[in-house]
Amino acid sequence: MITTKCSFYAGAAFITLAMLIVSACCSVQESDGVKTAKINGVRYTYCITNGVVMIGGGDERYTAVPTNTAGVLKIPSTLRGRPVELIAPGAFEHCENLTEIIIPDSITNIGSRAFSSCASLRSITISKNLVAIEKPGEMFDYCHQLTTINVDNDNPDYKSVNGILFDKSGTTLLFYPRTKQGAYTVPDNVETIERLAFGRCLGLTSVTLPPSVREIQFCAFAACSNLTAVSLNEGLRSIKAMAFYECTRLSAITLPKSIDYIGGGILMGCHSLVSIPVDPQNAKYESIDGVVFKKEGPLLMTYPCGRKGPYSVPDGVKRLYSANFRDSIGLTSLAIPASVEEIGSSLVNACSNLTAITVEPTNANFASIDGVLFDKACTNLLLYPEGKQGAYTIPQNVRHLATSAFRFCNGLTAIIIPDGIREIPFCAFAYCNNLIAVTIPNSVTNVNPAAFYECANITSVTIPPCVTNLQETFPHSYEKITNVVRLSAQNNRSSGDL
Repeated sequence: MITTKCSFYAGAAFITLAMLIVSACCSVQESDGVKTAKINGVRYTYCITNGVVMIGGGDERYTAVPTNTAGVLKIPSTLRGRPVELIAPGAFEHCENLTEIIIPDSITNIGSRAFSSCASLRSITISKNLVAIEKPGEMFDYCHQLTTINVDNDNPDYKSVNGILFDKSGTTLLFYPRTKQGAYTVPDNVETIERLAFGRCLGLTSVTLPPSVREIQFCAFAACSNLTAVSLNEGLRSIKAMAFYECTRLSAITLPKSIDYIGGGILMGCHSLVSIPVDPQNAKYESIDGVVFKKEGPLLMTYPCGRKGPYSVPDGVKRLYSANFRDSIGLTSLAIPASVEEIGSSLVNACSNLTAITVEPTNANFASIDGVLFDKACTNLLLYPEGKQGAYTIPQNVRHLATSAFRFCNGLTAIIIPDGIREIPFCAFAYCNNLIAVTIPNSVTNVNPAAFYECANITSVTIPPCVTNLQETFPHSYEKITNVVRLSAQNNRSSGDL
């Protein structure tokens, strides 16, 4: 973990101080609201308490300057005679025309997302007295023109090397500017790659880590869409969740023998990755047929999203988690063994070519009918494969639909729900873009408002008395619905107008 005070650092202290300031502003200045001042033609929004100025309104509704402010901005060191010491979270967010920002020596703390989505920002200068940046990787998120972060040489907590932001000791790489191109070798002495440090670096093509690196934090390389290769060092111990999320061109990565912690979804969305080798000498993890397992269990950890065709989970695996197969667009069928006792609700989300989930008949907890996953009694429908095509009639003995059971099932064209089901839960059929016809029985007494979220092409519905407002039940397709059959309380059908 990072031990310098620029860790999530004084982040906690910053948040506490910022909340005190905002609270004081709201109470002491309730009559006149958030303060503003115009300096050098720029109108600033700020809060004051105990003589300390926080630039930005302390609320996401208020940016520090108007979002159309353009060019070079030199943040003032004082406002109305008081020192400017804090920059609020999101203070300059979406100021898309700023090209350079100069931070004065008076600033000591910067909140998260302070400069996020400053799309034209090319450089920024950090002053000598800045001691705390809350979530550095998020501070410049979506700053796609940023080439350089400058740091005053006298700053005791941060430094810049070739425009890249590090802590002063050089052991934590905090932020890599998004416009840098090509391969990058992380300097010797770096121990931690901070969360989102390389996130959305579209020009990054390969990364080599030195032996000193011990930890890769959450989403550190997320959405580096042109990253094709990563050389992980021996000595690396921890890769946190979603570290390489949506690195869609990443085709080669090997987990070294030193790894002893892998977070969920570390390679989710890496559609070019067909196999994930693990050093045979690793004591905790192993690769079986290109899939990463924790030896103790065994427990399935990471499935290569680019692998194509069917997959059979090895017997002995007891739990399958939500991130295990998510976004595996090449997966066509999934076979679950007798040993599995627990399955995550989002196990196969975004597996758009999955047409069948089968279950070993001797499994005591789950069953499959026509490639659809149920509990053992077949009274709870749990997961419907996203790639399964055509109309579907839910079996008569089903009494419950799982949350999101049919979500993203774009092959589904019509659904008939049987009598006996009482509720259609949250997102049960959300994002079923090709769903045209829906039949809901009289037994249903509650339809969650998001049950058919983003179902934009429904034209025909059969609905029970509990559905009184088509716009609320089918918010994205009610204008297209031309055929409505309304069921009476006695199950008699009657045609109805919209």
